Amino acid sequence: MPKSKNTPAPVTARKRGRPLKTDDDSRRSDLVEKSARLFREKGYEKTTVRDIAAAAGMQAGSWFYYFKTKQEILAAIMEEGMARSLHDLEAIAAQSL
Repeated sequence: MPKSKNTPAPVTARKRGRPLKTDDDSRRSDLVEKSARLFREKGYEKTTVRDIAAAAGMQAGSWFYYFKTKQEILAAIMEEGMARSLHDLEAIAAQSL
């Protein structure tokens, strides 16, 4: 008997283990965003890895999959800020005066 064109594809369960690359990128971005907010609110020294992980909805140990140290996430926040500033400056420079 031929299959109907409207037959849904079988659903496959997501495999356990390392997250997909797109998941990694979005989770990393979320961690950077949450960390920046916490650093502004509590200060860098008073913000713990546990605080950041809790804000992102993950276990503290999982945080270390994305960043080795709190300094590393601070560097990522600074890089992102500089990239945004550069983008804004390029947009201003591109405008005709």
